[in-house]
Amino acid sequence: MLMKRELGRTGVVVSEIGFGGIPIQRISERRALELVNRSIDMGINFIDTHRDYGDSEKKIGRAIKGRRNEVYVCTKSHARDPEGLSLDLETSISNLEVSTVDLYYLHGVNTIEDLRKATSPENLDFLQRMKDEGVIRFLGVSGHLEEPMLKAIETGFFEVVMFPFNYIVPDARKKIIPICKEKGVGFVCMKPFAGGMLDDSKSVLGYVLKYPISTAIPGMALIRELKQNIRVSKMEWFATDEEAEKLEAIGEEIGERFCRNCGYCSPCSHGVEIASLVRLQSWIKRIGWRGKKKEIIRSIKSLDDCIECRECEGKCPYNLPIVEMMNEQTEWLLEEFPSLAILRN
Repeated sequence: MLMKRELGRTGVVVSEIGFGGIPIQRISERRALELVNRSIDMGINFIDTHRDYGDSEKKIGRAIKGRRNEVYVCTKSHARDPEGLSLDLETSISNLEVSTVDLYYLHGVNTIEDLRKATSPENLDFLQRMKDEGVIRFLGVSGHLEEPMLKAIETGFFEVVMFPFNYIVPDARKKIIPICKEKGVGFVCMKPFAGGMLDDSKSVLGYVLKYPISTAIPGMALIRELKQNIRVSKMEWFATDEEAEKLEAIGEEIGERFCRNCGYCSPCSHGVEIASLVRLQSWIKRIGWRGKKKEIIRSIKSLDDCIECRECEGKCPYNLPIVEMMNEQTEWLLEEFPSLAILRN
């Protein structure tokens, strides 16, 4: 039996393992439909996607036809004005072939200024109208940095927060998760596998499920991955305090060279695609080479413009050796795909 948890004050009960919809853009529609339906059969009722995840929304929409009442569907928008939000929402509803989105996130809110724009009176009026009309059931916010998320929780506008949480990036356990629990805000754990950096389901999910989160949404592209992830919930195996401390110690070592995707390093004054280059390996593991082909080629070419001024490193809140990481990630990619070497000649 897949365990369930409350999604904050929404009154909704969700599977503690959800379905992250990023990787299915790199598999065929037949395999994607089989995977989504198998996950529902096995007890997953929380499905997360985004109109920017390639054809993920469309595949999920086709998969849940005839099963709409068995799942809660979540999608997102980066827009910061009513017109953009309206267009994104309309597109997502069309892609998913639904009349209602259960949870709609204002996505990637990583600065206080961005939060101010996202929660402008005009935006909130539009979103409230969508809720009143039944187009959206619940409103969420997502981001990668603690301060904007804490401020977002304080506004009282959001019923759900989505934030990275794993033993490489465990900060949410200190403030965000406890405050979410106190205020009845659902906490959705994104990147439990740290964007592909981690691979042991038992330790990864056993760690995050130890805490009072609502659900974790690992990205999955294989039936094998689905079974491994669900097995942790069915076993009800959660890390002990001692085991969690050991995992966090391992995470500290990895975290010294791990990009949190906060975006502070960008833009580069010389046009280098910094944020993409430091996450090439994660992109490939989650999305596949074809899923980001144009972006990857553009990013690799842009590295030629790097003069190693290290302005990006001065802006990084995690003090990462960005220049070194960009070169390492590019070298890794060229080793995996030797035919791309021509891009650096």
